[in-house]
Amino acid sequence: DGYTEPYVSSGSYDEYLAAQPTEIFPTETVHTDVTQFKSDYQPQIKAHEGVSAVVFTKEDGYVEWTFEVKTQGYYHIALDYYPVAGKTSRIERELHIDGARPFSTAASVEFTRVWANNTNEFQKDNNGNDVAPTQIEKPRWIKGWLLRDLSGYYTDAYRFWFSQGTHTVRLTSVSEPMAIGAVYLQPVTAYPTYAEKLAEYEEAGYQPVELSEPIYIQAEYGVAKSDQVLIPTSDRSSPSTEPYHVSKQLLNTVGGGNRWSNSGQWIEWLITVPQSGLYKVNLKAKQDVARGIVATRVLYVNGEIPFEEARKIEVRFDSEWQNVTLRVNGEEAYVCLKEGENTLRLESSLGQSSEYVRKAKELITELNTDYRKIMMITGTTPDENRDYRLAKQIPEVIESLGAAANTLREIAADMEAYSGGRNSYIAQLETFAYQLDKMYNRPDQIQRRLSDFKSNISSLGTWLVNMQSTPLELDTIAVYSNRDTLKKAESSFWAKIKHEFGALVMSFVEDYNTIGGGNFCETEIEVWIGSGRDQANVLKTLVDASFVPEHNIGVKLKLVQGALLSATVAGIGPDVALELGSGDPVNYATRHAVTDLMQFDDCEEVLTRFSESAVLPFRYNGGVYALPEKESWLMLFYRSDILAELGMSVPTTWEEVYKMLPILQRSSMNFGMPVTDMSSGSSVGGASVNTFTTLLYQNNGQYYENDGARSALDSEEAIETFRKWINMYVSYSLPTSYEFSNRFRSGEMPIGIADYTIYSTLTAFAPEIKGLWGFTVIPGTVQEDGSINHSVSCNVTSAVIMAQSDNKAAAWEFLKWYTSCDTQVSYARSIESMLGETARYPVANLEALEQLPWSTSHYKALEAQRVWVRGRPEVPGGYYTSRHIDNIFRTVYNTNADVRETVLDFVRTINDELTAKRKEFGLE
Repeated sequence: DGYTEPYVSSGSYDEYLAAQPTEIFPTETVHTDVTQFKSDYQPQIKAHEGVSAVVFTKEDGYVEWTFEVKTQGYYHIALDYYPVAGKTSRIERELHIDGARPFSTAASVEFTRVWANNTNEFQKDNNGNDVAPTQIEKPRWIKGWLLRDLSGYYTDAYRFWFSQGTHTVRLTSVSEPMAIGAVYLQPVTAYPTYAEKLAEYEEAGYQPVELSEPIYIQAEYGVAKSDQVLIPTSDRSSPSTEPYHVSKQLLNTVGGGNRWSNSGQWIEWLITVPQSGLYKVNLKAKQDVARGIVATRVLYVNGEIPFEEARKIEVRFDSEWQNVTLRVNGEEAYVCLKEGENTLRLESSLGQSSEYVRKAKELITELNTDYRKIMMITGTTPDENRDYRLAKQIPEVIESLGAAANTLREIAADMEAYSGGRNSYIAQLETFAYQLDKMYNRPDQIQRRLSDFKSNISSLGTWLVNMQSTPLELDTIAVYSNRDTLKKAESSFWAKIKHEFGALVMSFVEDYNTIGGGNFCETEIEVWIGSGRDQANVLKTLVDASFVPEHNIGVKLKLVQGALLSATVAGIGPDVALELGSGDPVNYATRHAVTDLMQFDDCEEVLTRFSESAVLPFRYNGGVYALPEKESWLMLFYRSDILAELGMSVPTTWEEVYKMLPILQRSSMNFGMPVTDMSSGSSVGGASVNTFTTLLYQNNGQYYENDGARSALDSEEAIETFRKWINMYVSYSLPTSYEFSNRFRSGEMPIGIADYTIYSTLTAFAPEIKGLWGFTVIPGTVQEDGSINHSVSCNVTSAVIMAQSDNKAAAWEFLKWYTSCDTQVSYARSIESMLGETARYPVANLEALEQLPWSTSHYKALEAQRVWVRGRPEVPGGYYTSRHIDNIFRTVYNTNADVRETVLDFVRTINDELTAKRKEFGLE
């Protein structure tokens, strides 16, 4: 019905504003009846929490309202909304006005949720350390929310031009449901200055209140927050933190590390004052993470920004705690608080840095386009001694490079003036500007600098990510009247010496590998986890809150890396081991080191939680020796903007891929088909096996015959798969070694196959291409009946019960609880809340996957591919299979050997090893 596709760029917000006829700011608000809308489904309409008419919108579909505007000009679009329970992520909508998206960032308009600690009385584990409280949703009506850019590129709410007449405003769901109580066009107004607000206070009769001592709030006790990640944290770097302990992990701050660093994240506190009047505000804060970054926070008092200057509370880098007071022109500023309870909110903002990151983002887009235009002429590996006459062929690119150099120097100069000195961020911009000057002045030598040019664009993208992160840690907030009464932010020299000496002594006493300890239950099991401390802490919290009370079984959780086999041989291993590879359970099972889970009566019922693809690697000799934890699979990632430029659509079959390859390669681009394990550069057992397995299953082949006694890789289906697979790299010149995320980001590889977990990497580290890419089902093979087979291989991790365990029944109860939907959802959400979207957990539990915070379109794509996922069987000696799949590829690719003869030679070797292992383990 005339709406633009999501991937089509509509231009920037700045371009949108520049295109408007004039600046007119009306004074009246334009309302509409929220229940009178157009929609592609029937939302619920009912009263809700005192609101007479509420529209409940789903996580997909759209709703559209009509407005009658009497006075043309600029308006904000405002909503009263309620964050309905969903998948815990931010609510996201796409905005269209009069049937079109006004600018590119309107494709993603976000609305925050409301979270809180489940308790402010922190529990302690058996070692005396505080246990981080669970984050729970506390939804409430959020009135007057103005549509704005929460990514931080623009600090003001969006303003929209409406001419006189009838207009439509449409919100299309991207993710999460929400209830809408009102939609209206609000006049654009400026915040008063501090001088204006102070005069207003005086006119109203408010006077400064004299306090004998400051009123302190412990920052870890925030009553509301926008994100789960804003959990209380522990700081033991200084004895001045409150509360303090030399060795125990006490939750005494909020925002530690990079947790409170993204624009739009806010935390709210309650403070009670004895009388109405004027007070000063001080933050005991620390920004010791990002040198050269100014952390900016916006202060809200009782839901409103009191004056313009309260939007820029700045904390500069320092390794020590600082007392940061709200100031205006160097003088301590007052805010007005009412008698009794008040709310203070601090919201993360890029402040003045937003201008720099916005310019840099636009510049990255332009430079990537310039790089692709140069690459289309020179190729990715140009002849350094050839003159490509770029100045004549693409003069507009040469001019763009010169302009980009000037822009980088302008940003660097502005940053130096703002931050008060030089730093590595400024030096990086100047270095890149110097290279661009060289390319602009000597276009005949651009081919010699092309590789460095590409690297510098990637580095500028990383610079952008770092500049968007404004971390801040808070210990206390104080309202006061006399600065001399404030506690010093940092401790004395002798207090620091005492602290450091005490911490050294206690490091020989504290056990930092055991997370918590037993729970004083009659039955206790030991669980080893091989991931990080954050993950272990989350699991321990869930164990103490859920598993122990329900089952009365104690759990001793230990962080152990790579010592399971030796510990098992020594007889000192755990009862349960987590985070094992897909091949480990069968490898251990052949040596009678792990327990067959089929001995438990309800094992078959538990296995229904997972797809057969996730369970298959753990089946051996009639038994099942592990439960799946994580399962991920390959997806087709694509740059929709570049495909649109080239006039191509996303392929659904390999034949369509072959047709698009000449078009891509004529533009010096390519299709990504993984051969090497891109995390390590090694092919053995890595991505090459996943790629081959995918093609093998699509060709209706299999790995083994006779229940794993013999390889089936010498079948006609397998030989044809080898031929097709290797031919992609020989005849179609696909690259055999590459780093997908960087090439995808730059546009060199606008389409390719990768594990779906790379989604998190692209989301976090390539913000400049947000909204310009997606993923979908991989290309399939056309079958004889005309259907398309989209089968794909997967990666799985496992959880096992060790055979030496004396508490197998208790260990089984733990595994059932751990792999259940509720636990996996809580675990995955908690990990993401602590570490951000980059730590999204690829759960194997099917029901849990549906409840993770994927957008509607992304989950539908994952589900569409999941039904085609097939697992790889594991057999004794199976390591020879993955090893020789790689050897077959290398031999044919490097020596042009005959595919059939090569396959048959290596299959004989594989069969010899399979036979030897079966004899060794008594299977023949």
